[in-house]
Amino acid sequence: MRGLKVESLVKTYGEKVLFDKVSFAITNTDRIGLIGVNGTGKSTLLKVLAGIDHAEAGVMDHPNDYQIEYLDQDPQLTEGGDTVLNQIYNGNADIMVTLRQYEAAALALEKNPADQETQNRLFKAQEKMDQYQAWDAMTIAKTILTKLGVPSFEQKIEHLSGGQRKRVAIAKALIQPADLLILDEPTNHLDNDSIEWLEEYLPNYRGAILLVTHDRYFLNRITNVFSSSIRVIYIRIQVTIKSSWNRRHSGKNKKYKQNKSIIIYLKRKSHG
Repeated sequence: MRGLKVESLVKTYGEKVLFDKVSFAITNTDRIGLIGVNGTGKSTLLKVLAGIDHAEAGVMDHPNDYQIEYLDQDPQLTEGGDTVLNQIYNGNADIMVTLRQYEAAALALEKNPADQETQNRLFKAQEKMDQYQAWDAMTIAKTILTKLGVPSFEQKIEHLSGGQRKRVAIAKALIQPADLLILDEPTNHLDNDSIEWLEEYLPNYRGAILLVTHDRYFLNRITNVFSSSIRVIYIRIQVTIKSSWNRRHSGKNKKYKQNKSIIIYLKRKSHG
């Protein structure tokens, strides 16, 4: 079974130990909610798993072709004239490259329908769409955008509001081929209709899901659809804090360690 195994992960931020020798595993059917008070390192852990940040020690083991897709809490999209569809199809996977080539060829033919070279270019792009079965992916991408409230696919990214950009980033994360989908506060800036659609879509996602959200109802909707057992992982966080009481009473800048916890709530998809 494909998955990600994490062993003895260590991450610090200055004098603060975010996590110390954290170990857990994620399989391809897992739905995981990461819960903890602010400052315990939830977003940092997601970024380390996604390869955006690094850990000082520890091992992350997975197959060589294991794909991780990450949605940042405040995603940054490419501007410079990029359209919504170009942003959605951004990626190195063959199917994403094929989708970009097809959209570019179709747009070029609209502008110059009589040009033989442009016609040939579109024909070759259509053949690649067949080869990689990209037609379904294109339909799914446009459906996701529509359901999330982004109906104008050719709209420029720089003309979108913050909420619309978040919707485009979510659609991009959902359409990319991935074994593990990591979502950091996916419901931020979404209206109720978009959240409800996401609640219905995510349980059917083909890969594993790891998410951070303050929306407990959303979290329950994603995890409670599975009727199998719950595995709860407590990640002990040792935070070194300067004690003002010690400074006042002893004149020394002493420190003490306070234990905090990140809790991973995990429900596995039922195979029965």
